[in-house]
Amino acid sequence: MRQLRSFAIALCALCILNACSKDDGQGTTTGDPDITSGGEAETGLHIEEGQRAPVPEGDTPQLVSGHAHNRRYGAGTTVEIPYTVRHWELAQGGNHVHLIFDDHPYIPIYDVSESINLNAVLEANGIELTEGWHMVRAFLSRPTHESVKVGGHASTWFGFFYGEAPGSGPIEHDDPLLTYSRPKGCYAGADAERILLDFQVRAAELGSGGHSVRVTIDGEQIGEPLAQWVPHYIVGLEPGEHAIGLELLDASGAAVEAPFAEDGTIRVAGDGESCP
Repeated sequence: MRQLRSFAIALCALCILNACSKDDGQGTTTGDPDITSGGEAETGLHIEEGQRAPVPEGDTPQLVSGHAHNRRYGAGTTVEIPYTVRHWELAQGGNHVHLIFDDHPYIPIYDVSESINLNAVLEANGIELTEGWHMVRAFLSRPTHESVKVGGHASTWFGFFYGEAPGSGPIEHDDPLLTYSRPKGCYAGADAERILLDFQVRAAELGSGGHSVRVTIDGEQIGEPLAQWVPHYIVGLEPGEHAIGLELLDASGAAVEAPFAEDGTIRVAGDGESCP
């Protein structure tokens, strides 16, 4: 009789456990979160990892620059940049090129059938071409502004001297390089719920035991450094103006020397507000 009563108690306990962990038909269970498999969904300000958007099957998209590295220009000279895009159709409002001069926010370029007149592009965007060493980075992007991530094929950069500036550039062409791309501008309503955080890397392999990217918001590091080259999303950012910073780290966790700070300032509109 005592053995029968013990068996009945154990059977009841098992039934209660199963009732609290019903299969939802999708390979997961309902009820209390499983702490060992990740626990509850993260709340508050955090960064979520996304997935790379696929590239079309076939040939790899490519962006090629015909501009030499560390070329010198006299003051007042026009800087012409010939770009060639292969296997990635550009269109107004569609696929485009992100052009980044020094540490300024990117400028979208939708047509590279003719050489880019850098002087005119900068002037149109309120940027002055001053004497000294400068850097021009470019990479392929989608209508969503997520950059194309296919190694070094879809991005290019060069440095040049303008005016009578002496010396050499601060980095070599094959040095590891991180380029900030998004976020940019103002976000309101649903657009502010998940804000794209995106960047380009060259000559650096992200992953365990390799390079990573540290993210700061308003001077505070957010989460662990990013070890995957995929789009990420900022979630839980409060209304107001925010400074977003990225920093490339080597395998030891030390910051990699960079010619410019990779950062941007954005604004999140409050309830009932809109972006200009």
